[in-house]
Amino acid sequence: MYICSTLDELSDYAKRLTEKILGFEGSCIIFLRGDLGAGKTTLVQNILHHLGYNGLVTSPTFAVINEYSFDEKLVAHIDLYRIHDEEELDFLGLDVVFENSNIVFIEWPEKLKGIEAHIDISIVLNGEKRQILEHFNTFE
Repeated sequence: MYICSTLDELSDYAKRLTEKILGFEGSCIIFLRGDLGAGKTTLVQNILHHLGYNGLVTSPTFAVINEYSFDEKLVAHIDLYRIHDEEELDFLGLDVVFENSNIVFIEWPEKLKGIEAHIDISIVLNGEKRQILEHFNTFE
């Protein structure tokens, strides 16, 4: 478990996590769990920064999927908060996103069935502190 009290500490955590993400062969799927405002998108912003992306990173709450292409990488950031049923998921074209992306971040992953994450992260906001729990799957 990591405890982050400041945005600098969250950035430090993101840097360590970025190194782990880059250690995966092939694509990497990351589940992000936590209440609204817990810092899921802020964590993605920090990771993209550490990967070398210099553009604007925004929440995909309304777009559902934001994609970032840079340095021969394609990173997808998916937010399923506004998805209510499986029919809506069918229209998103997630199979293409998973097939083409190097890294996929999924907020509210419990709404998606049949996908396993390489890294499953839960963020709990407790006052000004964030408690971050992570679980790594090796699929062996």
